[in-house]
Parts: sequence; structure tokens; C-alpha cells
Amino acid sequence: MSGPVTDEQRVAAAAEVGDALAHGRMPEQRLVTEDATLRGTMFDTTLGAVTDQLGARWTALVAAFPSYAFHQREAHAVPGERVIVVGAAVSPGSSALTAAIYSFRGDRICGAECHRHPADAFRRVDLEWSGLGAGSA
Repeated sequence: MSGPVTDEQRVAAAAEVGDALAHGRMPEQRLVTEDATLRGTMFDTTLGAVTDQLGARWTALVAAFPSYAFHQREAHAVPGERVIVVGAAVSPGSSALTAAIYSFRGDRICGAECHRHPADAFRRVDLEWSGLGAGSA
């Protein structure tokens, strides 16, 4: 991609990832760096081995679909070339509203910091969460 990457492009990339994961598919390689890291989790420890590699976690999530899934509902551009995604993390017998902060290198996700509640993710970037449907993309 040439030229500076916009917030809209980063939100669109996050939306593509969300769509893939919600349908039990791996996100396209062009959307994420090979060395993308993962911090935290949206799921309990029953979803495979703990890892700090985002690709490995997505592989485990897709392999466990539909018992485990992430159904993204919103994506918000936030300062620092990041996007917060909010959605339902579904696991056997439960679901919870969770969030992740995607960091970008250019137009590709290079890291995800997961939070068990959206308000925690927004606080992490010094913003207040207004609830589902408030200013989402």
C-alpha cells in the first residue's frame, strides 16, 4: 500500500479479521504481520496452549470453531495507529463481551492486547467506553 495508512483503512482491516473469525476462517495473511504478538486472552485456558503469537491463537480459535468463536460487533480507531474491536467471545457454555486493541505496522496488524471487558481496553488508551453502538465503525 502506498501513502499513509488512514484510520478508516485500519478499521477496515480489523473488520475483515472480525468477519473471518466469526465465520471460522483464518484472516488473510495480508492483514497481519508474520511476527504479530498477543498479550492477554478473551477466552479461558481451555482454548489450547497459552501463546504470545497472534497467528497461533487464531489458528487454535479457528480449529475449535464453532465451540469457540469471536463475533466482532464494533471497531473504533484510537490514538497511536490502533483499533479497538469489541465483540462476543463464545466458549462452551458461556459468552462474554470482550475487546482487543490491535496495533498496526503500516496497514497490517502487528499485535493484539486482549481484555475481558471493553471498558478495560478503552481505559488502556485513556478513553471512556460509551457502550455498544456509540460511535462504532
